[in-house]
Amino acid sequence: MSPVGLVALGVALFVVLPELGSLGWFQRSSPRLLGALQLAGLLGWALLPALSAGCLGVLVAKAVASGRLGSGGCWLSVPSGAWVLIGAGIGGLTLVPLVRQAVSTIRAVRRTELPALVRRVATMRVGARGGVVWVVPSARRAAYASGILRPVAVVTSAVLAPLGPDEQRAVVEHEAAHLRLGHPRILVLAGVIERAYGALPPVQRRASALRGALEAAADDEAARVVGASVLLRALTRTILATNQPAGGFSDPEHLAARIERLQAPPRRAPLVDLAAGGLALVLVGLFAWLVCLSVSGRQDLGGEVLCGLGALLVAARPLRSARRSRPASHHPLDTTTKL
Repeated sequence: MSPVGLVALGVALFVVLPELGSLGWFQRSSPRLLGALQLAGLLGWALLPALSAGCLGVLVAKAVASGRLGSGGCWLSVPSGAWVLIGAGIGGLTLVPLVRQAVSTIRAVRRTELPALVRRVATMRVGARGGVVWVVPSARRAAYASGILRPVAVVTSAVLAPLGPDEQRAVVEHEAAHLRLGHPRILVLAGVIERAYGALPPVQRRASALRGALEAAADDEAARVVGASVLLRALTRTILATNQPAGGFSDPEHLAARIERLQAPPRRAPLVDLAAGGLALVLVGLFAWLVCLSVSGRQDLGGEVLCGLGALLVAARPLRSARRSRPASHHPLDTTTKL
């Protein structure tokens, strides 16, 4: 297949296939599966601009050097040479926004880490299924889970103040679920891709759908502990307290969908789960084929399998959870209290 055909097919499929996950029928699937589906689609868009520009850049460079429009493999698969290096450099330049946003996002996320001084005045709440949530005394209303190397979940006292004990527990369980399910790192990755290529509508839709799926997954985890009705009351009361959502706990973009889902939980359908999981695997396979074929210029089953496994490990992260151990009772910062 020619470079132009390869790029066109990859772009077309990554536009069309992930959109199927936004159909109403797929919303009956597990939020974790939907998260994996949207993350797989987002991974493709992380490299599609660079692959497209690099492939077409090399094609143009070869045409200028030979005086005719060539075909065959592109980018790293072509022989070395000044014109080829220039063409491949075009693809490299396309990665600059991704790298720049990665550096900027990492710096921003590091600012959300709790300094030791703040931890000394904060209290710890441990989720029923694991995950430590720091309750920080503050008049600012915020509830979030963030971080890269050591993600933390934070809820300010201003969010919990207007809530009853059960509703406070619902907030804690929701944020603990984000931490336990590994959502902070997933959101960092999605945020980098969205900020770099957010001008592309498919990227915007994939990132938004991913955030919605992760919120629904955390809601499901919290509802299993405190009940959907309690979580719904906590969600609505945090909004009514000041007529606006609390940062992190009730994203305005997905607030209506979350409330509707808690009021009438969708009936799970194994066939829908199978379809969503199958579609996610198709996207992972497409990603592996597109990347490896662009780099090598030929079909290499071994390379595609390795590439696919790497993409699968990342895309499958929303499906996994890790139980966080409870803090030791003798720890000086273990000041767990019932708020």
